[in-house]
Amino acid sequence: GKKGKKGAKDEDEDEEEEEAFDPEAVEKKISEMQAKMKEAIKHFEQQMSQLRTGRADPRMLEGVKVKSKDAEVNLFHCAQVTVSEARTLSVTVFDPELVKSVDKAIRESGLNLNPMIAGNVLKVPIPKTTSEARAQLAKTAAGQAEGAKVSVRRVRAGAMEKVKKLGLPKDDAKRVEKEVQAHTDRYTKQIDTLLEAKQKELTSA
Repeated sequence: GKKGKKGAKDEDEDEEEEEAFDPEAVEKKISEMQAKMKEAIKHFEQQMSQLRTGRADPRMLEGVKVKSKDAEVNLFHCAQVTVSEARTLSVTVFDPELVKSVDKAIRESGLNLNPMIAGNVLKVPIPKTTSEARAQLAKTAAGQAEGAKVSVRRVRAGAMEKVKKLGLPKDDAKRVEKEVQAHTDRYTKQIDTLLEAKQKELTSA
């Protein structure tokens, strides 16, 4: 009886070993990594869409986070944003206690905006597209691009950790690392392309 059990155990070990080198497991990790990198690109694209010059557009404030007690909430969860004039946004804060927090969040958003408080409503004049304002927005875009690249590199590092745990043979590990780096380079280049287009748009007259 003992011998039979030992044989079964050996078979289990063989199965586990085969599973460790399963190419599908590697592909799954790479797919997960790509999905996360795409999320980082999508977030960066949203940030770029908020850096606008010219007319007032509520979407400019989409990424603004407001400190509410111990948490951070999206501005659109605690206020209604509308266009009151061609160059002015009107931000109606639902909770009067959050007016100062909303004001601070908009001022510190890097969008070069200075709200004026009137009760629970903030009037947000959109600056004219002076070369100085455009240069400031271009600088903000560059900072956000760097943040997106950091996110992509972080995803790459996490993926490599997971792949290492699969215990691949040396040659396979090198091949996978090369593939992971190729994806990382591709998404990093995408960030550069998006940034270049946005900076061109912001700095052109």
